[in-house]
Amino acid sequence: MIGRRGSGRSHALGSAGFNVLFIQLSLFLSLVEARPPDEVLTGDLTILAIDQKDQSGRWTSRTLPLLVGAGGEVTTLKDPSNLLGRYPSGKSVRVTGIRTGQKLLATSVQPAGGNASANASALAVPPPSIRGQTTLVALLNYADNPVQPFTLADVRQKVMDGPDSANKFILESSLGGVWLESDFIDWHTLPGKQSDYFG
Repeated sequence: MIGRRGSGRSHALGSAGFNVLFIQLSLFLSLVEARPPDEVLTGDLTILAIDQKDQSGRWTSRTLPLLVGAGGEVTTLKDPSNLLGRYPSGKSVRVTGIRTGQKLLATSVQPAGGNASANASALAVPPPSIRGQTTLVALLNYADNPVQPFTLADVRQKVMDGPDSANKFILESSLGGVWLESDFIDWHTLPGKQSDYFG
């Protein structure tokens, strides 16, 4: 019998308690022993930006890190600790991790020398150049159809300023390397009929 002193009561821990403790300890040890060994892969890091609508119809963005090896093999990486966050897409890295199904759970990331996949894979994206893209946005209609279904402010919102604008998409997809520098021209009516321009 195992008890506490000074409480006036003793608590018995019978053999059932030891059995439960032994089973839990055995289960823990078997899980530790069953952990797969670390895997080390070297390749070019490719970060895909994925924009999609959620169930409420709002656009959401997420990134999907991939490692492209020298032979063109692609491994999806899981990175809950954000170890890959400091490496740009196209950077050659050595990733140590634990294989979980088709993915590798990254536990360590280090720069690797050289370009591991060379030209083996179209997924290997070079780091983006830092530059603005000059863009002209002109609102045009036709002599036989002079409707103006939206305002210049609506278009500016969709192209440059809105939360789901083309500029935001390009900026996020290029990891901050490319953005739009847009000029806008308000509605102008072309001299011909709509069929003159579209056959």
